[in-house]
Amino acid sequence: MEGELDELVGSTEDSSVLPITSKPEEPPNRYLNFFTACLFAPILPDSSPLYPYPVPVIKTLKFLLLTNLLLPASYHLIHSNPTLDQDHTLNLPDIYTYFYPTINLDLIVLSLIGRIWHPSRPSVDNLSYILTSLTGTWFFSAVSTWKWSQHTLTLYSINCEWGTRLFILAGTVATVIVGIVVKHVIDAKRKGILKGRMLEIVVTFCCFLLPGLTTPSFHLHHWLEAWFLALHCNQPQRYSVYTQSFLLGGYLNGITAWGRGKVVGCQEVYFENAINYCDLVPRNWTNPNSMYDDDYVPPYEPKDWRDCKPDDWNG
Repeated sequence: MEGELDELVGSTEDSSVLPITSKPEEPPNRYLNFFTACLFAPILPDSSPLYPYPVPVIKTLKFLLLTNLLLPASYHLIHSNPTLDQDHTLNLPDIYTYFYPTINLDLIVLSLIGRIWHPSRPSVDNLSYILTSLTGTWFFSAVSTWKWSQHTLTLYSINCEWGTRLFILAGTVATVIVGIVVKHVIDAKRKGILKGRMLEIVVTFCCFLLPGLTTPSFHLHHWLEAWFLALHCNQPQRYSVYTQSFLLGGYLNGITAWGRGKVVGCQEVYFENAINYCDLVPRNWTNPNSMYDDDYVPPYEPKDWRDCKPDDWNG
């Protein structure tokens, strides 16, 4: 009986049956590990006994330090190449004089809503994040070297100046943005945080975009567009992190190439002139509703964006 079972099953000592051996482990690729460490490892640790603050505060401070270093780097990256789309009269001291306080406020809001402080997100002080941001800085000026794309995102420009190729480019960019938004929505729904994220979008829209949309002078500068989108690329996955980094580069491009332009353009400049008594607009107009005629400045009247007369638009 025992012999029959051995014949049916086969002896374990059968020389025709090769022993099962595990595949020897391949030695780690030192060059690949070194490259990965250089590309993704943070320059400074997020936590250390030497730090007096918790990790979220340290990550926020590192982001502010990094972006303050990227600001002059982005300026020189753009202005060192005169063929890139830029304002050649804009200099770095003017950026610090007129825009620096509001730039830092922008960055603080971005670090909070963009979840840069969150422990689950990779630190921003790594080479891959920095290179992606600088790529975004270069790209936003490089794409505008095409003459047909050198138009603004205002009602007048869209109605009177945009050509077919620019509409196609805008449609392509919008498609990419929609795809990224859908990916964020899917991930947020899977994590059960979709309602909170949607509320953040509504609140930030009402705070930062809606006031300007009430006037035809509204100008959606690409610094504002990139910054607003970067606010909501706040998932810990790498696609979200590097999209945010690329958009941060777009924001820095707008600031360093053209300046942090007014959201409602000349209308805002007109208003600030009036309340600061700069005398760039004639005064001493007759105000039928006030006894203080010497301080009266007439209300701003923007040009009709539907009227496409050349050189007749001042925002």
